[in-house]
Amino acid sequence: MKRLLIAIAIANSAACNQHPVAKYTPNTLVEFQMPTPIEASGKLDVLWVIDNSGSMCQEQAALRDNFDRFVERLDDAVVDFHIGVTTTHLEDDFSLEPVARPGHLQSTPQPLPGFDRSCWTATDAEGQPIAGDYAPIRQLIATAVACMQAPDERLLNRTDDEIACALGCRTVAQCAPDECDGLQLFPDPSSYRAVSKVLQSSNYRNANGTLKVAELKADFACMSMVGMRGYGFEKGIGAAVEAVSPALTGGTAENPTDVMAPNHGLIRNDATFAVVFVTDENDCTHDGSLSERQGACAADLCEFWNHRGLDATPLVEPSLLRDAMLTNLRATKGEPAFDTDSTLVASIHGIAKRYDGDIVPDESCRVDSPREASSCRAFDACENADYEPLRPSCATRLGVAYSGDRYERFLRSFGEGRYFPAPPVDSEAPLTGWMCNGDFKPALAAIGEFFQTPTQGCITTPIETCAPSGAACGPHADGAPGTCVPRPNSETHFCTSAVEVRILVPPDQRVTLEAAGFCDVSTDEYCVVSPSNYTLEGCGGTVAGVHVEWVDVTVARQVLAGTELELRWRGLSSL
Repeated sequence: MKRLLIAIAIANSAACNQHPVAKYTPNTLVEFQMPTPIEASGKLDVLWVIDNSGSMCQEQAALRDNFDRFVERLDDAVVDFHIGVTTTHLEDDFSLEPVARPGHLQSTPQPLPGFDRSCWTATDAEGQPIAGDYAPIRQLIATAVACMQAPDERLLNRTDDEIACALGCRTVAQCAPDECDGLQLFPDPSSYRAVSKVLQSSNYRNANGTLKVAELKADFACMSMVGMRGYGFEKGIGAAVEAVSPALTGGTAENPTDVMAPNHGLIRNDATFAVVFVTDENDCTHDGSLSERQGACAADLCEFWNHRGLDATPLVEPSLLRDAMLTNLRATKGEPAFDTDSTLVASIHGIAKRYDGDIVPDESCRVDSPREASSCRAFDACENADYEPLRPSCATRLGVAYSGDRYERFLRSFGEGRYFPAPPVDSEAPLTGWMCNGDFKPALAAIGEFFQTPTQGCITTPIETCAPSGAACGPHADGAPGTCVPRPNSETHFCTSAVEVRILVPPDQRVTLEAAGFCDVSTDEYCVVSPSNYTLEGCGGTVAGVHVEWVDVTVARQVLAGTELELRWRGLSSL
Protein backbone atom coordinates (compact mmCIF):
# COMPACT_ATOMS: atom_id res chain seq x y z
CA MET A 1 0.00 0.00 0.00
CA LYS A 2 1.05 3.53 -0.60
CA ARG A 3 2.20 5.39 2.45
CA LEU A 4 2.34 9.06 3.19
CA LEU A 5 5.14 10.58 5.18
CA ILE A 6 4.04 12.99 7.88
CA ALA A 7 6.57 15.80 7.83
CA ILE A 8 6.87 18.05 10.74
CA ALA A 9 8.32 20.88 8.59
CA ILE A 10 8.53 23.35 11.42
CA ALA A 11 10.93 25.65 9.64
CA ASN A 12 8.50 25.81 6.73
CA SER A 13 5.64 27.19 8.80
CA ALA A 14 5.63 30.69 10.21
CA ALA A 15 3.04 29.63 12.77
CA CYS A 16 5.17 26.83 14.17
CA ASN A 17 7.87 26.88 16.82
CA GLN A 18 11.45 26.31 15.74
CA HIS A 19 11.84 23.41 18.20
CA PRO A 20 9.49 20.83 19.73
CA VAL A 21 7.74 21.98 22.88
CA ALA A 22 8.66 19.96 25.98
CA LYS A 23 6.18 19.59 28.83
CA TYR A 24 7.35 18.03 32.10
CA THR A 25 5.17 15.32 33.59
CA PRO A 26 5.25 13.73 37.08
CA ASN A 27 6.73 10.42 35.88
CA THR A 28 10.19 11.96 35.15
CA LEU A 29 9.64 11.64 31.39
CA VAL A 30 9.13 14.70 29.21
CA GLU A 31 6.22 15.12 26.82
CA PHE A 32 7.18 16.69 23.50
CA GLN A 33 4.75 18.17 21.00
CA MET A 34 5.25 19.24 17.43
CA PRO A 35 2.86 20.79 14.85
CA THR A 36 2.48 18.49 11.86
CA PRO A 37 1.14 19.69 8.48
CA ILE A 38 -0.47 16.85 6.54
CA GLU A 39 0.17 17.99 2.99
CA ALA A 40 3.94 18.19 2.86
CA SER A 41 6.90 16.06 3.82
CA GLY A 42 9.31 18.88 3.13
CA LYS A 43 10.51 20.86 0.16
CA LEU A 44 12.96 19.38 -2.31
CA ASP A 45 14.69 21.07 -5.27
CA VAL A 46 16.09 18.47 -7.70
CA LEU A 47 18.66 19.15 -10.42
CA TRP A 48 19.07 16.37 -13.00
CA VAL A 49 22.42 16.42 -14.82
CA ILE A 50 22.00 14.27 -17.93
CA ASP A 51 24.88 13.24 -20.18
CA ASN A 52 24.14 14.53 -23.70
CA SER A 53 27.16 13.02 -25.46
CA GLY A 54 26.89 10.74 -28.49
CA SER A 55 26.64 7.41 -26.65
CA MET A 56 23.58 8.25 -24.52
CA CYS A 57 20.67 7.37 -26.83
CA GLN A 58 19.52 4.21 -25.02
CA GLU A 59 20.13 5.63 -21.56
CA GLN A 60 18.16 8.81 -22.21
CA ALA A 61 15.27 6.76 -23.57
CA ALA A 62 15.34 4.53 -20.47
CA LEU A 63 15.23 7.62 -18.23
CA ARG A 64 12.23 9.08 -20.09
CA ASP A 65 10.36 5.76 -20.19
CA ASN A 66 10.76 5.04 -16.48
CA PHE A 67 10.63 8.51 -14.92
CA ASP A 68 7.24 7.68 -13.39
CA ARG A 69 9.02 5.21 -11.07
CA PHE A 70 10.81 8.20 -9.54
CA VAL A 71 7.90 10.63 -9.21
CA GLU A 72 5.52 7.98 -7.88
CA ARG A 73 7.79 7.66 -4.84
CA LEU A 74 7.69 11.43 -4.34
CA ASP A 75 3.91 11.24 -4.74
CA ASP A 76 3.72 8.64 -1.97
CA ALA A 77 5.46 11.11 0.33
CA VAL A 78 3.63 14.20 -0.95
CA VAL A 79 6.97 15.93 -1.46
CA ASP A 80 6.78 19.59 -2.50
CA PHE A 81 9.35 19.48 -5.28
CA HIS A 82 10.96 21.55 -8.01
CA ILE A 83 12.70 19.72 -10.88
CA GLY A 84 15.16 21.11 -13.43
CA VAL A 85 17.47 19.59 -16.06
CA THR A 86 20.92 20.53 -17.29
CA THR A 87 23.57 18.51 -19.15
CA THR A 88 27.22 17.44 -18.90
CA HIS A 89 27.95 19.88 -21.76
CA LEU A 90 30.19 22.58 -20.28
CA GLU A 91 31.53 24.06 -23.51
CA ASP A 92 30.76 27.64 -24.52
CA ASP A 93 31.45 27.26 -28.24
CA PHE A 94 30.40 23.95 -29.78
CA SER A 95 28.42 24.34 -32.99
CA LEU A 96 27.16 20.75 -33.19
CA GLU A 97 24.92 21.20 -30.13
CA PRO A 98 22.11 23.72 -30.84
CA VAL A 99 20.34 23.84 -27.45
CA ALA A 100 22.54 23.06 -24.44
CA ARG A 101 24.45 25.85 -22.72
CA PRO A 102 26.90 25.34 -19.86
CA GLY A 103 25.03 24.78 -16.61
CA HIS A 104 21.79 26.24 -17.98
CA LEU A 105 18.43 24.62 -17.31
CA GLN A 106 16.71 23.59 -20.51
CA SER A 107 13.27 22.39 -21.49
CA THR A 108 13.32 22.65 -25.30
CA PRO A 109 13.58 19.16 -26.84
CA GLN A 110 16.77 18.39 -28.73
CA PRO A 111 15.96 15.25 -30.77
CA LEU A 112 18.76 15.44 -33.36
CA PRO A 113 20.59 12.09 -33.35
CA GLY A 114 24.31 11.94 -32.71
CA PHE A 115 26.89 10.36 -34.96
CA ASP A 116 27.02 6.99 -33.21
CA ARG A 117 25.39 4.69 -35.76
CA SER A 118 24.57 2.14 -33.06
CA CYS A 119 21.93 4.67 -31.97
CA TRP A 120 20.30 4.77 -35.38
CA THR A 121 19.01 1.21 -35.78
CA ALA A 122 17.56 -1.50 -33.58
CA THR A 123 19.83 -4.34 -32.46
CA ASP A 124 19.39 -8.10 -32.34
CA ALA A 125 19.85 -10.40 -29.35
CA GLU A 126 23.64 -10.28 -29.82
CA GLY A 127 23.63 -6.50 -29.88
CA GLN A 128 24.28 -6.26 -33.60
CA PRO A 129 22.52 -3.54 -35.63
CA ILE A 130 19.54 -4.56 -37.73
CA ALA A 131 19.98 -2.87 -41.10
CA GLY A 132 17.02 -0.75 -42.12
CA ASP A 133 15.24 -0.96 -38.74
CA TYR A 134 15.22 2.66 -37.57
CA ALA A 135 13.22 2.07 -34.38
CA PRO A 136 15.47 4.35 -32.22
CA ILE A 137 15.08 7.22 -34.70
CA ARG A 138 11.32 6.67 -34.84
CA GLN A 139 11.22 6.79 -31.03
CA LEU A 140 13.06 10.13 -31.10
CA ILE A 141 10.59 11.44 -33.65
CA ALA A 142 7.57 10.25 -31.65
CA THR A 143 8.87 11.80 -28.42
CA ALA A 144 9.58 15.11 -30.15
CA VAL A 145 6.18 15.13 -31.88
CA ALA A 146 4.46 14.59 -28.52
CA CYS A 147 6.12 17.83 -27.37
CA MET A 148 4.58 19.89 -30.18
CA GLN A 149 1.77 22.40 -29.70
CA ALA A 150 -0.06 20.66 -32.55
CA PRO A 151 1.47 17.22 -33.22
CA ASP A 152 2.41 16.72 -36.87
CA GLU A 153 1.36 13.20 -37.80
CA ARG A 154 3.30 13.38 -41.09
CA LEU A 155 6.57 13.16 -39.19
CA LEU A 156 5.44 9.85 -37.70
CA ASN A 157 4.96 8.32 -41.13
CA ARG A 158 8.41 8.71 -42.66
CA THR A 159 9.54 5.65 -44.62
CA ASP A 160 12.77 3.82 -43.83
CA ASP A 161 14.23 5.11 -47.10
CA GLU A 162 13.36 8.69 -46.14
CA ILE A 163 14.94 8.28 -42.73
CA ALA A 164 18.06 6.69 -44.24
CA CYS A 165 18.36 9.50 -46.75
CA ALA A 166 17.91 12.22 -44.15
CA LEU A 167 20.48 10.64 -41.86
CA GLY A 168 22.96 10.41 -44.70
CA CYS A 169 22.55 14.06 -45.65
CA ARG A 170 22.71 15.07 -42.04
CA THR A 171 26.05 13.37 -41.45
CA VAL A 172 28.30 12.33 -44.34
CA ALA A 173 26.38 13.85 -47.24
CA GLN A 174 25.81 10.55 -48.99
CA CYS A 175 22.58 11.67 -50.63
CA ALA A 176 22.27 14.02 -53.55
CA PRO A 177 20.73 17.36 -52.51
CA ASP A 178 17.59 16.81 -54.58
CA GLU A 179 16.91 13.47 -52.91
CA CYS A 180 16.39 14.70 -49.38
CA ASP A 181 16.66 18.45 -49.60
CA GLY A 182 14.00 19.87 -47.30
CA LEU A 183 13.08 16.48 -45.85
CA GLN A 184 12.14 17.11 -42.24
CA LEU A 185 12.54 14.33 -39.67
CA PHE A 186 11.95 16.38 -36.53
CA PRO A 187 9.70 19.28 -35.57
CA ASP A 188 10.83 22.85 -36.05
CA PRO A 189 11.92 24.18 -32.63
CA SER A 190 9.31 26.94 -32.88
CA SER A 191 6.53 24.32 -32.97
CA TYR A 192 7.16 22.93 -29.47
CA ARG A 193 4.72 23.68 -26.68
CA ALA A 194 6.04 25.69 -23.77
CA VAL A 195 7.43 23.52 -20.98
CA SER A 196 8.67 25.33 -17.91
CA LYS A 197 12.36 24.98 -17.10
CA VAL A 198 11.28 24.23 -13.53
CA LEU A 199 8.61 21.57 -13.01
CA GLN A 200 6.78 22.33 -9.77
CA SER A 201 4.70 19.71 -7.98
CA SER A 202 2.05 22.31 -7.16
CA ASN A 203 1.24 22.57 -10.89
CA TYR A 204 0.63 18.83 -11.21
CA ARG A 205 -1.69 18.10 -8.27
CA ASN A 206 -5.18 16.65 -8.64
CA ALA A 207 -8.01 17.91 -6.43
CA ASN A 208 -7.30 15.11 -3.93
CA GLY A 209 -3.62 16.03 -3.74
CA THR A 210 -2.23 13.17 -5.82
CA LEU A 211 0.18 13.89 -8.66
CA LYS A 212 -0.79 13.88 -12.31
CA VAL A 213 2.02 11.44 -12.99
CA ALA A 214 1.37 10.95 -16.72
CA GLU A 215 1.31 14.70 -17.36
CA LEU A 216 4.46 15.25 -15.33
CA LYS A 217 6.20 12.36 -17.09
CA ALA A 218 5.28 13.82 -20.50
CA ASP A 219 6.72 17.23 -19.64
CA PHE A 220 9.88 15.70 -18.19
CA ALA A 221 10.27 13.67 -21.41
CA CYS A 222 10.42 16.94 -23.36
CA MET A 223 12.89 18.68 -21.06
CA SER A 224 15.10 15.60 -20.59
CA MET A 225 15.36 15.02 -24.35
CA VAL A 226 18.77 16.67 -24.31
CA GLY A 227 20.14 15.00 -27.43
CA MET A 228 23.41 13.28 -28.23
CA ARG A 229 25.49 16.07 -29.71
CA GLY A 230 26.98 17.44 -26.52
CA TYR A 231 30.67 17.94 -25.95
CA GLY A 232 32.60 14.66 -25.66
CA PHE A 233 34.56 15.70 -22.57
CA GLU A 234 31.71 15.30 -20.09
CA LYS A 235 31.87 17.50 -16.99
CA GLY A 236 28.75 16.55 -15.06
CA ILE A 237 29.96 17.60 -11.61
CA GLY A 238 31.24 20.91 -12.94
CA ALA A 239 27.88 21.48 -14.63
CA ALA A 240 26.09 20.99 -11.30
CA VAL A 241 28.42 23.49 -9.63
CA GLU A 242 27.78 26.02 -12.40
CA ALA A 243 24.01 25.46 -12.44
CA VAL A 244 23.55 26.60 -8.83
CA SER A 245 25.80 29.64 -9.06
CA PRO A 246 24.13 33.00 -8.26
CA ALA A 247 24.95 34.20 -11.77
CA LEU A 248 22.62 31.53 -13.21
CA THR A 249 20.05 31.20 -10.41
CA GLY A 250 19.53 34.91 -9.79
CA GLY A 251 18.86 34.11 -6.15
CA THR A 252 16.07 31.94 -4.77
CA ALA A 253 12.43 31.83 -5.80
CA GLU A 254 11.49 33.76 -2.66
CA ASN A 255 14.37 36.26 -2.60
CA PRO A 256 15.42 36.92 -6.21
CA THR A 257 18.20 39.22 -7.32
CA ASP A 258 17.55 38.59 -11.01
CA VAL A 259 14.27 36.97 -12.06
CA MET A 260 15.55 36.81 -15.66
CA ALA A 261 18.50 34.58 -14.74
CA PRO A 262 18.33 31.33 -16.78
CA ASN A 263 18.03 29.02 -13.77
CA HIS A 264 15.85 31.21 -11.60
CA GLY A 265 13.00 29.47 -9.79
CA LEU A 266 14.64 26.09 -9.22
CA ILE A 267 16.07 26.81 -5.77
CA ARG A 268 14.09 27.88 -2.70
CA ASN A 269 15.39 29.18 0.61
CA ASP A 270 13.77 26.52 2.79
CA ALA A 271 14.16 23.47 0.54
CA THR A 272 16.61 20.61 0.59
CA PHE A 273 18.76 20.61 -2.55
CA ALA A 274 19.33 17.35 -4.46
CA VAL A 275 21.27 16.51 -7.61
CA VAL A 276 21.04 13.36 -9.75
CA PHE A 277 23.66 12.47 -12.37
CA VAL A 278 22.88 10.16 -15.31
CA THR A 279 25.97 9.34 -17.36
CA ASP A 280 27.87 6.46 -18.94
CA GLU A 281 31.30 8.15 -18.69
CA ASN A 282 33.48 9.55 -15.93
CA ASP A 283 33.55 13.19 -14.95
CA CYS A 284 36.28 15.31 -16.56
CA THR A 285 35.90 18.61 -14.69
CA HIS A 286 39.36 20.20 -14.69
CA ASP A 287 41.07 23.46 -13.84
CA GLY A 288 41.30 24.63 -17.45
CA SER A 289 44.84 23.46 -18.09
CA LEU A 290 43.93 20.14 -19.69
CA SER A 291 44.19 20.27 -23.47
CA GLU A 292 40.99 18.85 -24.93
CA ARG A 293 42.34 18.23 -28.39
CA GLN A 294 41.08 15.32 -30.42
CA GLY A 295 43.41 12.45 -31.15
CA ALA A 296 43.83 8.72 -31.35
CA CYS A 297 42.73 8.31 -27.77
CA ALA A 298 41.09 11.60 -26.79
CA ALA A 299 38.27 9.73 -25.05
CA ASP A 300 40.80 8.22 -22.64
CA LEU A 301 42.59 11.45 -21.77
CA CYS A 302 40.55 12.20 -18.65
CA GLU A 303 41.05 8.68 -17.32
CA PHE A 304 44.82 8.93 -17.71
CA TRP A 305 44.82 12.09 -15.62
CA ASN A 306 42.62 10.33 -13.07
CA HIS A 307 45.41 7.82 -12.37
CA ARG A 308 45.96 7.07 -8.67
CA GLY A 309 49.73 7.46 -9.00
CA LEU A 310 49.81 11.06 -10.21
CA ASP A 311 51.06 13.69 -7.82
CA ALA A 312 49.46 16.51 -9.80
CA THR A 313 46.57 16.51 -12.22
CA PRO A 314 44.43 19.16 -13.93
CA LEU A 315 41.30 17.28 -12.82
CA VAL A 316 39.63 18.97 -9.85
CA GLU A 317 39.33 16.74 -6.79
CA PRO A 318 35.65 15.73 -6.28
CA SER A 319 35.64 16.93 -2.66
CA LEU A 320 36.71 20.39 -3.84
CA LEU A 321 33.85 20.36 -6.34
CA ARG A 322 31.51 19.54 -3.45
CA ASP A 323 32.84 22.57 -1.61
CA ALA A 324 32.37 24.74 -4.70
CA MET A 325 28.76 23.57 -5.12
CA LEU A 326 27.97 24.26 -1.47
CA THR A 327 29.59 27.70 -1.76
CA ASN A 328 27.36 28.51 -4.74
CA LEU A 329 24.28 27.23 -2.93
CA ARG A 330 25.09 29.37 0.10
CA ALA A 331 25.47 32.42 -2.13
CA THR A 332 22.24 31.65 -4.00
CA LYS A 333 20.28 31.09 -0.79
CA GLY A 334 22.01 33.83 1.19
CA GLU A 335 22.49 31.29 3.97
CA PRO A 336 26.11 30.98 5.18
CA ALA A 337 25.18 27.97 7.33
CA PHE A 338 23.82 25.87 4.43
CA ASP A 339 25.73 22.57 4.41
CA THR A 340 25.66 18.90 3.46
CA ASP A 341 22.92 18.29 6.05
CA SER A 342 20.48 19.96 3.64
CA THR A 343 21.86 18.33 0.50
CA LEU A 344 21.20 14.95 -1.13
CA VAL A 345 23.21 13.50 -4.03
CA ALA A 346 22.48 10.52 -6.27
CA SER A 347 23.91 9.10 -9.45
CA ILE A 348 23.34 6.51 -12.16
CA HIS A 349 26.85 5.85 -13.48
CA GLY A 350 29.18 3.00 -14.39
CA ILE A 351 30.94 0.76 -11.89
CA ALA A 352 34.04 2.48 -10.53
CA LYS A 353 37.17 1.03 -12.19
CA ARG A 354 39.80 3.72 -11.85
CA TYR A 355 42.60 3.46 -14.40
CA ASP A 356 45.85 2.17 -12.90
CA GLY A 357 47.81 1.17 -15.99
CA ASP A 358 51.18 2.39 -17.17
CA ILE A 359 51.88 6.09 -17.62
CA VAL A 360 54.90 7.39 -19.47
CA PRO A 361 57.08 9.52 -17.14
CA ASP A 362 57.27 13.29 -17.41
CA GLU A 363 60.72 13.21 -18.99
CA SER A 364 59.26 11.59 -22.09
CA CYS A 365 57.75 14.96 -22.98
CA ARG A 366 60.13 16.84 -25.24
CA VAL A 367 60.21 20.63 -25.10
CA ASP A 368 59.95 20.73 -28.89
CA SER A 369 56.93 18.46 -28.87
CA PRO A 370 53.76 19.96 -30.39
CA ARG A 371 51.87 18.53 -27.44
CA GLU A 372 50.98 20.95 -24.69
CA ALA A 373 53.05 20.37 -21.56
CA SER A 374 49.93 19.73 -19.49
CA SER A 375 48.79 16.76 -21.57
CA CYS A 376 51.87 15.30 -23.23
CA ARG A 377 52.36 12.57 -20.63
CA ALA A 378 48.88 11.17 -21.11
CA PHE A 379 49.06 11.38 -24.89
CA ASP A 380 52.49 9.77 -25.01
CA ALA A 381 51.11 6.88 -22.99
CA CYS A 382 48.10 6.66 -25.26
CA GLU A 383 50.04 6.76 -28.50
CA ASN A 384 52.67 4.32 -27.30
CA ALA A 385 52.74 1.14 -29.32
CA ASP A 386 52.14 -0.92 -26.20
CA TYR A 387 49.11 1.07 -25.11
CA GLU A 388 45.96 -0.90 -24.41
CA PRO A 389 42.82 1.29 -24.62
CA LEU A 390 40.71 1.75 -21.54
CA ARG A 391 38.10 -0.92 -21.13
CA PRO A 392 34.42 -0.26 -20.31
CA SER A 393 33.36 -1.08 -16.79
CA CYS A 394 30.36 -2.97 -18.15
CA ALA A 395 28.20 -3.62 -21.20
CA THR A 396 24.41 -4.04 -21.14
CA ARG A 397 21.50 -3.74 -23.54
CA LEU A 398 21.79 0.02 -22.98
CA GLY A 399 25.34 -0.01 -24.36
CA VAL A 400 28.72 0.23 -22.65
CA ALA A 401 29.55 2.34 -19.61
CA TYR A 402 32.94 3.46 -18.34
CA SER A 403 34.22 4.00 -14.83
CA GLY A 404 32.21 6.41 -12.71
CA ASP A 405 34.69 6.60 -9.84
CA ARG A 406 34.86 10.44 -9.80
CA TYR A 407 31.08 10.53 -9.35
CA GLU A 408 31.41 7.92 -6.62
CA ARG A 409 34.02 10.01 -4.79
CA PHE A 410 31.82 13.10 -5.14
CA LEU A 411 28.86 11.25 -3.60
CA ARG A 412 30.89 9.89 -0.69
CA SER A 413 32.22 13.35 0.14
CA PHE A 414 28.75 14.33 1.44
CA GLY A 415 28.87 11.80 4.25
CA GLU A 416 26.78 8.79 5.22
CA GLY A 417 23.05 9.09 4.78
CA ARG A 418 23.34 11.93 2.25
CA TYR A 419 24.14 9.97 -0.93
CA PHE A 420 22.70 7.22 -3.11
CA PRO A 421 23.54 4.48 -3.79
CA ALA A 422 24.99 3.65 -0.40
CA PRO A 423 27.69 0.99 -0.03
CA PRO A 424 26.04 -2.46 0.00
CA VAL A 425 28.27 -3.82 2.79
CA ASP A 426 30.32 -1.17 4.57
CA SER A 427 31.63 2.33 4.06
CA GLU A 428 34.62 1.04 2.08
CA ALA A 429 32.66 -1.21 -0.28
CA PRO A 430 32.14 -0.06 -3.90
CA LEU A 431 28.86 1.64 -4.69
CA THR A 432 26.36 0.00 -7.01
CA GLY A 433 26.95 1.09 -10.61
CA TRP A 434 23.31 1.38 -11.65
CA MET A 435 24.27 2.26 -15.24
CA CYS A 436 25.59 -1.29 -15.46
CA ASN A 437 22.27 -2.79 -14.39
CA GLY A 438 20.74 -2.42 -17.86
CA ASP A 439 17.40 -1.40 -16.34
CA PHE A 440 16.63 2.03 -14.88
CA LYS A 441 13.41 0.98 -13.14
CA PRO A 442 14.93 -0.11 -9.82
CA ALA A 443 17.41 2.76 -9.75
CA LEU A 444 14.78 5.47 -10.33
CA ALA A 445 12.41 3.95 -7.79
CA ALA A 446 15.19 3.69 -5.22
CA ILE A 447 16.30 7.30 -5.78
CA GLY A 448 12.69 8.42 -5.34
CA GLU A 449 12.51 6.52 -2.05
CA PHE A 450 15.84 7.98 -0.96
CA PHE A 451 14.50 11.47 -1.61
CA GLN A 452 11.49 10.68 0.58
CA THR A 453 13.84 10.82 3.55
CA PRO A 454 12.42 13.57 5.73
CA THR A 455 14.92 16.35 6.33
CA GLN A 456 12.54 17.78 8.90
CA GLY A 457 9.96 16.01 11.04
CA CYS A 458 12.18 13.25 12.30
CA ILE A 459 11.88 12.51 16.05
CA THR A 460 15.56 12.46 17.00
CA THR A 461 15.13 13.01 20.75
CA PRO A 462 14.90 9.87 22.92
CA ILE A 463 11.49 8.15 23.06
CA GLU A 464 10.38 6.15 26.12
CA THR A 465 12.62 3.11 26.02
CA CYS A 466 11.74 -0.52 26.70
CA ALA A 467 13.36 -3.94 26.77
CA PRO A 468 12.07 -6.56 24.30
CA SER A 469 12.32 -9.25 26.97
CA GLY A 470 10.99 -7.05 29.77
CA ALA A 471 7.56 -5.80 30.79
CA ALA A 472 5.06 -4.99 28.06
CA CYS A 473 4.55 -1.40 26.95
CA GLY A 474 1.47 0.45 28.07
CA PRO A 475 -1.61 0.77 25.82
CA HIS A 476 -2.32 3.46 23.24
CA ALA A 477 -5.02 6.03 24.03
CA ASP A 478 -7.65 3.86 22.33
CA GLY A 479 -6.69 0.79 24.36
CA ALA A 480 -4.72 -0.93 21.63
CA PRO A 481 -1.60 -2.57 23.09
CA GLY A 482 1.71 -0.81 22.63
CA THR A 483 4.67 -2.76 21.33
CA CYS A 484 8.40 -2.59 21.96
CA VAL A 485 10.22 -2.04 18.66
CA PRO A 486 13.84 -1.28 17.69
CA ARG A 487 14.77 2.37 17.23
CA PRO A 488 16.40 2.65 13.76
CA ASN A 489 20.18 3.12 13.78
CA SER A 490 20.26 2.68 17.54
CA GLU A 491 20.86 -0.09 20.04
CA THR A 492 17.74 0.88 22.01
CA HIS A 493 14.05 0.00 21.71
CA PHE A 494 11.02 2.21 22.27
CA CYS A 495 7.30 1.85 23.01
CA THR A 496 4.98 2.66 20.12
CA SER A 497 2.40 3.78 22.68
CA ALA A 498 4.76 6.61 23.68
CA VAL A 499 4.00 8.32 20.33
CA GLU A 500 0.61 9.90 19.67
CA VAL A 501 -0.92 11.77 16.71
CA ARG A 502 -3.68 14.29 17.48
CA ILE A 503 -6.12 16.09 15.19
CA LEU A 504 -6.85 19.56 16.53
CA VAL A 505 -10.49 20.05 15.54
CA PRO A 506 -13.60 20.84 17.63
CA PRO A 507 -16.24 18.10 18.20
CA ASP A 508 -18.70 19.51 15.64
CA GLN A 509 -16.16 18.95 12.81
CA ARG A 510 -15.37 15.31 13.52
CA VAL A 511 -18.15 13.46 11.72
CA THR A 512 -16.04 12.53 8.68
CA LEU A 513 -13.00 11.77 10.81
CA GLU A 514 -14.96 9.46 13.09
CA ALA A 515 -16.65 7.72 10.18
CA ALA A 516 -13.24 7.00 8.66
CA GLY A 517 -11.94 5.61 11.94
CA PHE A 518 -9.51 8.45 12.61
CA CYS A 519 -11.04 9.82 15.83
CA ASP A 520 -11.27 7.06 18.43
CA VAL A 521 -10.56 9.12 21.56
CA SER A 522 -11.76 12.72 21.83
CA THR A 523 -11.64 15.78 24.04
CA ASP A 524 -13.05 19.26 23.46
CA GLU A 525 -9.82 20.33 21.73
CA TYR A 526 -8.64 17.28 19.82
CA CYS A 527 -9.08 13.63 18.95
CA VAL A 528 -6.36 10.97 19.02
CA VAL A 529 -5.70 9.05 15.81
CA SER A 530 -5.95 5.28 16.09
CA PRO A 531 -2.50 3.65 15.61
CA SER A 532 -4.06 1.35 13.01
CA ASN A 533 -3.91 4.32 10.60
CA TYR A 534 -0.13 4.81 10.68
CA THR A 535 3.22 3.16 11.27
CA LEU A 536 6.42 4.44 12.86
CA GLU A 537 9.34 4.17 10.44
CA GLY A 538 13.01 5.13 10.39
CA CYS A 539 14.01 8.53 9.04
CA GLY A 540 16.44 7.04 6.56
CA GLY A 541 20.20 7.23 6.24
CA THR A 542 22.08 6.89 9.50
CA VAL A 543 19.74 9.06 11.58
CA ALA A 544 18.64 7.45 14.86
CA GLY A 545 15.08 8.70 14.62
CA VAL A 546 11.53 7.84 13.57
CA HIS A 547 8.72 9.54 11.70
CA VAL A 548 5.06 8.71 11.14
CA GLU A 549 3.74 7.26 7.87
CA TRP A 550 0.07 6.85 6.95
CA VAL A 551 -0.96 3.33 6.01
CA ASP A 552 -3.32 4.47 3.22
CA VAL A 553 -2.21 7.65 1.50
CA THR A 554 -5.47 8.18 -0.41
CA VAL A 555 -7.67 7.98 2.69
CA ALA A 556 -5.30 10.18 4.68
CA ARG A 557 -5.38 12.90 2.02
CA GLN A 558 -9.13 12.85 1.62
CA VAL A 559 -10.01 12.67 5.31
CA LEU A 560 -7.32 14.86 6.85
CA ALA A 561 -7.07 17.60 4.19
CA GLY A 562 -7.42 20.99 5.85
CA THR A 563 -7.01 19.70 9.41
CA GLU A 564 -4.29 20.66 11.88
CA LEU A 565 -2.22 17.83 13.29
CA GLU A 566 0.04 17.58 16.29
CA LEU A 567 2.58 14.90 17.08
CA ARG A 568 3.33 14.08 20.74
CA TRP A 569 5.76 11.67 22.33
CA ARG A 570 7.22 10.84 25.73
CA GLY A 571 10.95 10.78 26.18
CA LEU A 572 13.87 11.87 28.27
CA SER A 573 14.78 15.51 28.17
CA SER A 574 17.92 16.36 26.24
CA LEU A 575 18.41 19.49 28.43
